[in-house]
Amino acid sequence: MTSKKKKEQPYQLACGALPKFAWDDWESIAAAFKDAQPTLLQQAWLIQPQPEFRPGRVRTGWTDEALLIYAELDDDDIFNPVTELNAPSFLHGDVFEMFLRPLGQSAYYEFHVTPQNQKLQLRIPSVEEFNAPRGSAGIPPAWMISSRVIESRVQICAADSQWRVLAAIPFDMVAEVKKPQPGSQWLFSFSRYDYTRQKPEPILSSSSPHQILSFHRQEEWGVLRLIRQHPGFEHPLGLSGSDIGHMPHSNVRMSNPRGTMGGCKAALADQRPKFVP
Repeated sequence: MTSKKKKEQPYQLACGALPKFAWDDWESIAAAFKDAQPTLLQQAWLIQPQPEFRPGRVRTGWTDEALLIYAELDDDDIFNPVTELNAPSFLHGDVFEMFLRPLGQSAYYEFHVTPQNQKLQLRIPSVEEFNAPRGSAGIPPAWMISSRVIESRVQICAADSQWRVLAAIPFDMVAEVKKPQPGSQWLFSFSRYDYTRQKPEPILSSSSPHQILSFHRQEEWGVLRLIRQHPGFEHPLGLSGSDIGHMPHSNVRMSNPRGTMGGCKAALADQRPKFVP
């Protein structure tokens, strides 16, 4: 369905340097990202979200060596059976996706993480090459990255109907022109496939206000700018930082990790990256 509602503007995201935190402690992770501007997943290509749509919130931060992405994804049925690196897990179960392109380069990157912490990693040479006709419908093997794997952690909180992702994207894996520094800008978009067993199609959503359902439409991606500190932010919905935790479930909900740790379990996690503060 084509949207007839007012066109939303892409996010302009100030991404601040992170304080020290414990990579293996979800309370510490949530505290480190608490002042970061949230981006909300949406279905901008529809007049109204589908009834099965569940919210997602994504926050970002950075260190001298990496971009860190923290996502909280509401989900009534958390699963993905895929266990192989670079398998098309988005065809089989829940997936959180991260699209990144530093300004000044044509190549962009797509990273997927599942609830079992399995990954799909792609380097796409350019949006023109993505849109060009290809001989087969599958992902070109040349786009797949297998020589190096991003670090990530996943926590599943079934009692809260939520799973959480923390991913660390090394700058030297994505930035091909120069090392990012304060003031550097990247195009970004976050999206997800939310499956429910016994239902034929997933529910799709994105942080970008796509007018057509295509996650690769970079003209609607947001712009992420690295800054030294997280500022007080003005949310696109007119919410302040203190408001985010008090919105109803159907709109925005900030998780309370301290109160729900007992009902959560961690997926197989990577070791602490050397570039986490």
